[in-house]
Amino acid sequence: MSAGLLDVGKRLYLEAWMNVHQKRLLDTGKIEKLVTALRSLHPTNPDVAEKIRTEADYLERKAPLCRLGRH
Repeated sequence: MSAGLLDVGKRLYLEAWMNVHQKRLLDTGKIEKLVTALRSLHPTNPDVAEKIRTEADYLERKAPLCRLGRH
C-alpha cells in the first residue's frame, strides 16, 4: 500500500471518529466521556499523540464552560 493511500485512510478514519464522537458526546455536553475517549486513543505518530493529549487537556479544563449554555 502506498504511503499516500495510507495517509488518506488514516485521515478518513479520524474524520469519521470525530463526526461520531462530536454528535454523541460533545454536542450533548458529555465532555468527560469525550476526554476519556480521546485518552483511550494510542496513535503511533508522536505528533498526533501530542495533539490528542493537548485537546483532551483543553476540554478537561474547559468542561464547566462548555456546559454553561446547556441549562
